Formats: sequence, C-alpha cells, structure tokens
Amino acid sequence: MCFLNSLFPQLVVINDIPSFAAHATSNAFRTHQFEFGEHMTTAAARRDLDQARVYGDSLKSKGALDGPGHDEEATRSNINKQHLYDLVRAGYRAGIIALLHRWEAETVAAWGLAKFWEPSPFPIEEI
Repeated sequence: MCFLNSLFPQLVVINDIPSFAAHATSNAFRTHQFEFGEHMTTAAARRDLDQARVYGDSLKSKGALDGPGHDEEATRSNINKQHLYDLVRAGYRAGIIALLHRWEAETVAAWGLAKFWEPSPFPIEEI
C-alpha cells in the first residue's frame, strides 16, 4: 500500500475557496508557478489583498509579469497575472471580482462544462 501512495497523489475534497487555498499552500502541492501566480489569485479571491500584493510584488521583482513568456500560453498567463496585480495594487475589488469570474467562465468553456456550471461565489464578494 505504501508503494501505491507514493505513485498516486493524495485525493482531497475541495469544495470551496478556503479548502482550495489550504490544499494549494500545503507542501503536497507546491510548484514554482503555483507558489507565486496562483497564490496571488487565491489570496485575492479570499479577499486577502495584502497577501496577494506580497505574491504579486515577488512576481514583479523576478520579472515574471514582464514581457512574453516561452510560448503563447505563458505570455497570456503573464498578461493575466499583470492585470490581476494591477487591480490588487489599486485595491479595486469590483475589477478583481470581474476578472476572477471571467477567468472562471473561460476555463469552464475551454473544458466544455458550461451546461453544468454555476459561477463560484468568491469570498472577496462578501461585504
């Protein structure tokens, strides 16, 4: 059984933003890109704009928001992260919310899941 556990990732229940954030920041789920870009997104979605700014500042200092990436998808990702970083720095909640919902809708459409989808309520939307 231990051998199988080492081959396959541990399955976890993720049914809301806080449980995603907890899993995404655990040692079991760390990659260079996730450490910075997606942490900024997750912190913004959680309404923790101070932490999102810290992650964005780290990306900016490494040049990860500037210029083209190694391919079209990486370039688009850099542009998206820069857009979020600008909104986070401005503290523009309505813009962050609209951007998160746009990204969610684009992802759902790309996976062909639109007929099953309901937009997520992000914690940043709570008053």
